[in-house]
Amino acid sequence: MTTYVIRENSFFYDDSYDAYEGSRIASYFTDRAAAEAEYKRLEIEATRYIILWNQETLWNAQEAFEPELKLLKELDAFVFSCCGQHFLEDGRVKIELPENMQDDDIFEFVQRAGIQKYEIFEFEEESMFYAIWLNYEEEWVQNERETGTYLIYGISEEAIWQEANCGYCINNPEDFIFNGQLECISDAPILLHSVLQQRKSIQYDEKNQKITIGKYNIDDILAINPLLKKPIFEVKALSLQQVLEIEKKNCIVGI
Repeated sequence: MTTYVIRENSFFYDDSYDAYEGSRIASYFTDRAAAEAEYKRLEIEATRYIILWNQETLWNAQEAFEPELKLLKELDAFVFSCCGQHFLEDGRVKIELPENMQDDDIFEFVQRAGIQKYEIFEFEEESMFYAIWLNYEEEWVQNERETGTYLIYGISEEAIWQEANCGYCINNPEDFIFNGQLECISDAPILLHSVLQQRKSIQYDEKNQKITIGKYNIDDILAINPLLKKPIFEVKALSLQQVLEIEKKNCIVGI
């Protein structure tokens, strides 16, 4: 059974524009038409109430030179063709779109401007997401903001690294220390020993059987993590229901 999942992206004002802070599942459907209709409704509703000049794409465009300014001129021409009014004033983005702009036109504006607040995903089989589990903290990588705590997750193992900044994710307050023989630490001790010899930034005390990795040495962490019997972090699959349970626990509930 095909499942359609709508995810809402949340933003916070960072003194320049609205920056991404996290996401939550807004709703899900098994009917494609119903999912697309709800996605369109949500985008239109959100766009009618946002502050246009705070949107990252538009803010960057008006602060830059060509060809970005071309985008604003094209958007302004589109808005004028729809309702006879401009969304630019003296070359600057107005605070909101004209009230007489029709819903279908607003939805088209969102796509052209790249200011989507929602995403829609289609899963042919069971809907699965991927998140990063920190073994040393026994918790998921999450983004704590004033509006709530957001689970950081993606629709594939590759996508999760686009969602999460690795340096931000692995934020242990202390260096990572591993004690014991390499055979006890890794199922591939020979390969681990080779990595330790190659990466001089990793402190390896062979006599005392101690490995120390600096807490900020992300490249070292990524190099050694796959070789550990108990990795520093793991990318794990989560079902739709598991994501919903975590979001409910975080009080980030959309449905």
